[in-house]
Amino acid sequence: MRFPVLAAFALSLSATAVSAQQPARGGGAGGRRGAGAPPEMARGQRAVRQALERLVRKQVQPTEAQLRQLQALDQRLEPQRVTLMREEQATRLTLRQLMLDTANVDQAKIGDALDRLVKFPARRAALMEAEQKELSTILNPLQRARYQAIQEQVRRQIERGRGGPPPA
Repeated sequence: MRFPVLAAFALSLSATAVSAQQPARGGGAGGRRGAGAPPEMARGQRAVRQALERLVRKQVQPTEAQLRQLQALDQRLEPQRVTLMREEQATRLTLRQLMLDTANVDQAKIGDALDRLVKFPARRAALMEAEQKELSTILNPLQRARYQAIQEQVRRQIERGRGGPPPA
């Protein structure tokens, strides 16, 4: 499996890792994630979900009820995480294009893109805070700490994957 596919998917899962709890419906396109994705990508996403679920089961040791609650939380928050990720990527791409257009430098648009870009960490933090608040109603403090460690591990792996030089 190619790492960018894994990284994009893992980022969308970075908050919760238990959506493999429900069996896939139909031939790959019926599930919530990976719907309409190429079969190789859907298989890779499924494998990542299953690996993350195994890690959560082993390290957090949640009950089946807790797993169902984590899945519901994931389903509620995933659209926000994905939207935030896509908006940030689009803003970065816009900024890159504006900077490369040396013939028509538009300082105002560049400034606007930069202003939008600096707001993403706060938006991610607010989403993470809301998630942690909900997690505190599902998991005990030790489970939550272990769960957060898994999240950080996934984030670090994603960041390492982005560590190369920017594309020219």
